[in-house]
Amino acid sequence: MARLGWLGVACWLAARSAGAAESAPTVRLAWDPNSEPDIGGYRIHYGLGPRYYTFREDVGNVTNATIRLPAIPGMTFYFAATAYTVDGIESDYSNEVTYDLPVLPGDPPPGGMSVVRHIPEDTRAILPLETRTLEAASTTLLVRVPPTHGSMTGSYPEITYVPRPDFHGEEIWEVVMYDARAQVVRTTLRVVVTPVNDPPR
Repeated sequence: MARLGWLGVACWLAARSAGAAESAPTVRLAWDPNSEPDIGGYRIHYGLGPRYYTFREDVGNVTNATIRLPAIPGMTFYFAATAYTVDGIESDYSNEVTYDLPVLPGDPPPGGMSVVRHIPEDTRAILPLETRTLEAASTTLLVRVPPTHGSMTGSYPEITYVPRPDFHGEEIWEVVMYDARAQVVRTTLRVVVTPVNDPPR
């Protein structure tokens, strides 16, 4: 199936209350219809990093949709759309569009932190993320820039990084944590994997 046509952010629909994640903002998207005769519908993909989409919503066979966003002040959201046929065949992503969620007067100031670990090759790293800035019970963690040489599992307040077999070097990625007060903490994670001598095979 061919790539879907133009996607655009049509308008900002609903304001939210400062310092309140429960009053979620919304954004309206519009796109060109796909020319295939057997279109079953469209999906909107979005997240906090370019071409890295944490969320996916099936919006049906329409050419515009209102998407409810997490209230993460100061973050840029990235959007793309796909079309799918009645047989479930999905198109490539459309062009990508962005929206910057504004910081409102009264929002808590965003925080930042970094976590660094050194591990030998072919072992895993435990990365603690707990911070007094966030309310632990309501904190959500989202990946903004994923690791490229391994995998991450877990959530707030602790994640685990497992490098690919035999990888050694530096891995850097970024997560964003936010709580019910719209408090945001952007966190840079850095794992240095040192080489080891493998036994003869």
